[in-house]
Amino acid sequence: MALAVPTPIFYVHQQFNLLYQFWIHTECINTIGPLEYILNTPSHHRVHHGRNPYCIDKNYAGTLIIWDRMFNTFQAEGDKVIYGLVHPNNFWNPLYGQAVHYLYILGLVKEHKTVENKISAVVKGPGWGPGKPWTGLPGDVPEVEQPVRKYDRNLPLWANVYVVLHFLLVISTSSLVAPYKKTYNRLSLGVQFVAVCMLSYPGFPSTNSAKSRKYSSLMEFARCMICVAVAHNARDTALFTLSFAGVVEIIFLASAALWGVLTLLQYNVHMITKKVN
Repeated sequence: MALAVPTPIFYVHQQFNLLYQFWIHTECINTIGPLEYILNTPSHHRVHHGRNPYCIDKNYAGTLIIWDRMFNTFQAEGDKVIYGLVHPNNFWNPLYGQAVHYLYILGLVKEHKTVENKISAVVKGPGWGPGKPWTGLPGDVPEVEQPVRKYDRNLPLWANVYVVLHFLLVISTSSLVAPYKKTYNRLSLGVQFVAVCMLSYPGFPSTNSAKSRKYSSLMEFARCMICVAVAHNARDTALFTLSFAGVVEIIFLASAALWGVLTLLQYNVHMITKKVN
C-alpha cells in the first residue's frame, strides 16, 4: 500500500485500522444488530480466533465483514468458540513457539518426495496434503475436547515466587534500560545481544521436555550470572542507583547459587545413574 497510497493517508489509515481492532477482541459484546451485516464485530472476530472445526479459515476481515461475505469465508458465531490453535502448543518455550510452525513445514518438505509436493507444502494451507484441496479437508480438523484442557504445569510455591520475582526484575530493569540505552554503547553488540537474550529468556519456567529439563538449571544459572554482570556494569551510570544495582546483584547472585547447586546435583545424579546402568 505504501508504494501506491500517499504516506500521510497510509499512516492515518493504518492507525485507524489498528484502533478498530481493539474493541472487537472481547466477549463482553454479543451483537450490534444490523451492523453485523457490514462491519467486523466481536462476534465475527471470535470466530476468526476459534479452533472449533466451523471456525477454521473464516472471517479474515479487518474492518468490513462484507469482504468475507463476498469471498465465501464468512461464518456466523455458533457453538461456544474455543480459542487457540488446532493443535495447541504443549510447552512454555517462547523461542520454540516462534519457530515451531516453520519446523513443522520443514518436516513436511522433507516428508514429501516430489518437488511439486515439497513446494505445495510451503505455499498451500496447513491442512493440505497430496490429493486434498488447497486448504485441506474440513473433516481433518479435530473436534474440541470438552471440557477444554489447557496446558499447564503444577509448580511448587517456591517456583511460583521465583518466577514472579524475576518477572518483576526483568520488567523494572527493562524499563530503566530503555531511556538510557545510549549508556550501553561501550558494550559490544555481541555482549548486548547476549544480555538481552538472557534477561528475557529464563530457562527454568519455560521448559517441559525431559531434554530441556536436563539443561534448564544450567541455563538459568548462566542467565543469572550474566544479569549480575549487567547490573554491576550499570552501577556507574545514570541507569541504576548504587542501592538498586546492589539489590539486583544480590537477588541474581542468590538465584545463581541456587541453580548452581541444582546443576551440580543433577550432574552427580546423572553420573551415578550412568555408572549403575
